[in-house]
Amino acid sequence: MVTASESKAALRNRFRREIPPPDRTVSGSISERLTGMETLRSARTVALFCAAQPEPDLTAVAVEIESRGARLAWPRVTGEGQMEFRAAKASGPFVAGAFGLREPAPAAELVPLAEIDVLLVPGLAFDLAGYRLGRGKGFYDRVLGDAGFRGVSVGVAADAFVVDELPREAWDRPVHRLVTETRDLRIRKQQGD
Repeated sequence: MVTASESKAALRNRFRREIPPPDRTVSGSISERLTGMETLRSARTVALFCAAQPEPDLTAVAVEIESRGARLAWPRVTGEGQMEFRAAKASGPFVAGAFGLREPAPAAELVPLAEIDVLLVPGLAFDLAGYRLGRGKGFYDRVLGDAGFRGVSVGVAADAFVVDELPREAWDRPVHRLVTETRDLRIRKQQGD
């Protein structure tokens, strides 16, 4: 019998090989949908991510949020399976971090999870119940399961990367919402919804 972990590995390979990454039009549509969300418009601190293929580019979202006076937080890998968030402007400065991703410098201001109002979550794929297929290190599942995080989590992906159901393991955590170029799905109730 195939385990959930083996199924996830096969799906990761399939999504990386068979589905082209979102183009600028798709990223632009996702960005418009995100910046129009009231939840994001009223947030004081928003955690974003620097996109890696096949994730959509959220540069326009970061610029728009920053123009409203909100603080931007970005993930920084600190160890095996461990990640924290550090403040940086939309333009950085960023350094090359773990896995070749851009992240804030270690000296940037630490942003506690409790201060993040909205967490934009990347993924290779999402399902309609809000579960995600990440890159297999568990960084975001740990953040989503941390009692210190009380904000709204929003999965961000192109429609081509949304499936009916993904394999799940005990530590997997769903997002509250899922935003694509054509949809904004509320998945889990959050205070104020």
